[in-house]
Amino acid sequence: KKAQAADVYYALAKLKSSQALDSECSEDYDAAVECYDQGLKLRRQVMSLDDVELAPMLFDYASLLCNKRKYDDAMPLLEEALRIQKAKMGLKDACVAHTLLRMAEVNVFKKKFDASLVALEQVLFISSSFDENQAIDISLCHYLLGITYIAKENHEKAVASLLLSLEMRKVQFGPNSVECAAVQDKLGKAYGKLREFDKALESLVEALRIRKIELGNDSIDYAHSVFNLSEVHIAMEKYSQAFNCLNEAIRVFDMFPDEAGSLLLDAVVMKGDSLFQLKDYPASVAVFQEAVEMFSHFSQSYGESVATLYYKLGLACSKMNAYEEAFASFRQCIRVFSEDLGPDHLRVGDVMYDVGKLVYSHGEHGSAEKSMECFKEVMRIYSLNKHQNHVRAADVSVQMATIHTDLGEYDEARDALKKALKIYEGGIGEKTSLVGKGLTLQQIGRIHYAKNEFDQALTSFKDALQIFQDTLGEKDMNVSLALSNIGIVHARKSEHEKAVEMCTKALKIRKLHFDDDQDIADSLFNIANILDDWGRKDEALILFEKALKLYKSLPGDLEISQANCQQRIGSIYWSKGNVDDALIAYLDAHEICEAEHEDIEELLTS
Repeated sequence: KKAQAADVYYALAKLKSSQALDSECSEDYDAAVECYDQGLKLRRQVMSLDDVELAPMLFDYASLLCNKRKYDDAMPLLEEALRIQKAKMGLKDACVAHTLLRMAEVNVFKKKFDASLVALEQVLFISSSFDENQAIDISLCHYLLGITYIAKENHEKAVASLLLSLEMRKVQFGPNSVECAAVQDKLGKAYGKLREFDKALESLVEALRIRKIELGNDSIDYAHSVFNLSEVHIAMEKYSQAFNCLNEAIRVFDMFPDEAGSLLLDAVVMKGDSLFQLKDYPASVAVFQEAVEMFSHFSQSYGESVATLYYKLGLACSKMNAYEEAFASFRQCIRVFSEDLGPDHLRVGDVMYDVGKLVYSHGEHGSAEKSMECFKEVMRIYSLNKHQNHVRAADVSVQMATIHTDLGEYDEARDALKKALKIYEGGIGEKTSLVGKGLTLQQIGRIHYAKNEFDQALTSFKDALQIFQDTLGEKDMNVSLALSNIGIVHARKSEHEKAVEMCTKALKIRKLHFDDDQDIADSLFNIANILDDWGRKDEALILFEKALKLYKSLPGDLEISQANCQQRIGSIYWSKGNVDDALIAYLDAHEICEAEHEDIEELLTS
């Protein structure tokens, strides 16, 4: 009687499960769970050891739980079903394969990809001994294999598995089915990781098209496709398109906070990254701050992620010259990394490196000493972690050399650069080492320039230029800086034509990267200086006035730069006999300098 009652409960459970799936009614689901619980209880009371009739009930109950994403509850049932089925029927059994496939689904969802790979390989092994009538869903097996391989970063195998799954699903469900869209979505992701962007976009757009038609543009699957599309756009450095996709993904993820989970956070952070790359720093700061607030509502610990977010926030604030906010964010970043990873972790050293650069660029009184303290702390952390010969340690040495050079401590600067050059040359052939060597040569050139050794400076700057062009391409900002340095040396040698040529090339590259920023204003000022010294004062005046206008429009402490422009403009007017305009320009420069400096005698010599 108990066995018969168990069978009745099992039949009722399957009926209610079917109704629950069709209607999504919670009452049907609760009734199905109750029937399964009662049926299993009765079956266990009358069964012999490893009763084979128990396995199907365990499997179906687990499947119901999986449909509700209750994977932790489902896995013990699947493990018991698998143990019973294998004990009675052996490994090469269709029910064993079905159970392994369901377990693989659970492990994929729980991100246990080693376990999912083992289960899926067993499914393929078992299925190879059966004919097609056994109805093992091999297309699902290859789909899950594709996801597993993506997670394990074996993207070639992921593409191969997903293409097999796609061909099978086109036959099973039709090419415009949501089942095919799911495969296309993952296929696009795999192609994106392989940087086969045309194929990635083709697959993702097809998945998006199907999901929009079949599920609507308010479905979570539609949002997943849009999100994956944004990842490809970011990899392609198409940040405007990525930003638009992320806005759409966030809109839908907001409707499904439980299902979206960490993807909503990822999308918000990526939106901030895209805005940063688009140089909309105020907007990126606002988005990063929103993400920090979102993290605070999660019970799960996200220490490293939060620290990384504070780091990004600090960088964005520094781009706006909002130094206090930048330093506050970096302090928070260091605090979280220290609490989560330890105060001497490499990540702490990496952030301290950027803090040191920011302190020095801020240019406040004592910034050189404070920056040097930061860099010494970075080197201590790197040495503690046996990274003293790592490329990043060489970067620190170059930064320390920059400070020594600016302070006129040329012997100390040379010692630091020798250390850096030795490390960079030890990793020659690697892009980071080559770029590092170029930066070191730039600093060596600066030392020669400061000591009026112009031929040696020119040699160093030209060697750096060649490295940057070969390694980074003709349009990189490092190329622009090297060209500018070469131009300035030519100017000091009174080789004005070459100087203007080099500095103009540098300016053209900078304009490819920035609309109007301080670097462009500085370039205009430098070219104007050269033209002025060359005697081409009318052309110089035009560029000085452009630089002045740009300095006035930019945020940050650029008053002294404005004063320098006004002084040079006044000099040109004076040389042309235009006393009134010269006096106006000089008075403007004088007013700025009085406001900025207590001791202005040296600045007002002109």
